[in-house]
Amino acid sequence: MGLANHYAAVKKVADGANEKIRQADQKRQKAKESLLMALDSNMAVEEKIKVLEAEIADTKKTAFILGRKEAEMDIAGQLTGIYNESFQEGWKTLYAQSGLGEASFLPPWDYLSYLDALTGVEEAAATETFSQPSASGVSIPPPV
Repeated sequence: MGLANHYAAVKKVADGANEKIRQADQKRQKAKESLLMALDSNMAVEEKIKVLEAEIADTKKTAFILGRKEAEMDIAGQLTGIYNESFQEGWKTLYAQSGLGEASFLPPWDYLSYLDALTGVEEAAATETFSQPSASGVSIPPPV
């Protein structure tokens, strides 16, 4: 019986070792599954981050383009008004420095380059200030 007892004891130790191996293998498998799930989750999050970063970049580009267009339109509107006002002021200065009959007319309002732009000079004020009959009493039309 000594051999049978020894065999039974060794078998019991071997079975215990096999059980520990099986448990360790299960833990390893669970850890592997957990890591794979975490990796998949991280990859999904990375993809979402890339999509969001692309959306942010597109939004920035769009905002820049819209802001630039808005600024260009605002500046263009201001410049046309400044141009028309300068045009009118130039005629005022020319008229003020000219003698009687030399510059007896102010060009009509519709000669301005930008008719819809606001100026600092109103059409009525410009007409009152500058329209003066010629020596013959009739306003001279502007040269065409």
